[in-house]
Amino acid sequence: MRTYNAIDMKGRLFNYNLEVKDFDKGEAITGTVSLEVDDKGTVVDINVFARPTFNNGKRNNTYDILDDMMAGNYHTVTDHGDQADWLAMTGNIDVSYYPAKNGGGDETYGLSRGQRIRGGFINQNKKHEYRNRWTMDLMITQVTEVDADEEKNLPRMARVNGYFIDEYNQRLMEVSFQARKPQAIDYLLGLPVSFEAPYFCSVWGEQQIVKRVVVKKSAFGEDEVKEFDNKSWVITGMSTDPYEFGDEKAISQEKFDEFKKNLTALKEEKSKDADTDEGGDNGLAF
Repeated sequence: MRTYNAIDMKGRLFNYNLEVKDFDKGEAITGTVSLEVDDKGTVVDINVFARPTFNNGKRNNTYDILDDMMAGNYHTVTDHGDQADWLAMTGNIDVSYYPAKNGGGDETYGLSRGQRIRGGFINQNKKHEYRNRWTMDLMITQVTEVDADEEKNLPRMARVNGYFIDEYNQRLMEVSFQARKPQAIDYLLGLPVSFEAPYFCSVWGEQQIVKRVVVKKSAFGEDEVKEFDNKSWVITGMSTDPYEFGDEKAISQEKFDEFKKNLTALKEEKSKDADTDEGGDNGLAF
């Protein structure tokens, strides 16, 4: 099956929020590492979880780096500016489901979906390079055009929804991306997509900061204008050759139906946990 799902982030250590926790299999460091991944100041948050050793007993270099961070041996952009340390991180896009606030979220299950980066390995970035890239084998099920909103300073875009394969847990997972360049928007809107037979292909992109303007009208005097930075998952490219949906080398119809059913079971389980207040996921747990 086509299951590629990876992030490749390089830049300066912006900040971190880490702690040591005890689990059934021993202690681990968990939390968030933030990297500044370009010279525009884009900051990417990466969730991390690392044990001191791997299952084979070999020392885990990622754990040691995180341990050094907690000891204060790494400089951050927040505290040291241009003197911050440079790191490289790999991992994948991850999704969690948790109870929606104020009755929002999924209409059927009342769940919200958290789309985030799960870190895998951390290494030194000796060349002091920037990189901001994710790549995924994506089954596109829906492309929706969003008109420009001049008042909020938001240009026209397309919202791209679909699934990726979580092969470890034998299920599909839902993701949502954006397309912002006119050529990308028009191309994606012209694809033959459906929930029954998704358009399956390799896509790639980056996390971008999108500015949003909110104007609060005033009965007298000047209007109140506030500007917010929103972090968006933006598609910047995709393969010209799609995979053949239904082919076993991509994903067979039988596997698609099975994995989709397993996703439904997961959502039902999370919804039940929320109703009984027993272990609802807050979207941050690993």
